[in-house]
Amino acid sequence: MRLAKLYGWCGYHVRFSVATTRGIHLLVRDGHMDGYGWPDWVFVKDGHPPKYRELKTEVGQVSRHQKFWQRKLAAAGADVDVWRPSMLDQIVQEFAA
Repeated sequence: MRLAKLYGWCGYHVRFSVATTRGIHLLVRDGHMDGYGWPDWVFVKDGHPPKYRELKTEVGQVSRHQKFWQRKLAAAGADVDVWRPSMLDQIVQEFAA
């Protein structure tokens, strides 16, 4: 978030929450869980398309729910990617562009 702010981006982080059995993450529709898989962060900046980013460790796997949303967002023309710690230089370049 500090890098995003440094380059003028605003970010929204989705926090996982299943406080009740009727929570959004537990609604199954069209073969997936509505809240599951939504990217961790959405970054926006005037004049730039939003960036939808999933954050993973170096060995973290993208779940089927995450793949679902990545496919849907990409098919709609969104800028979608997975960021890992080793990609710091790329992340800086993306925010700086």
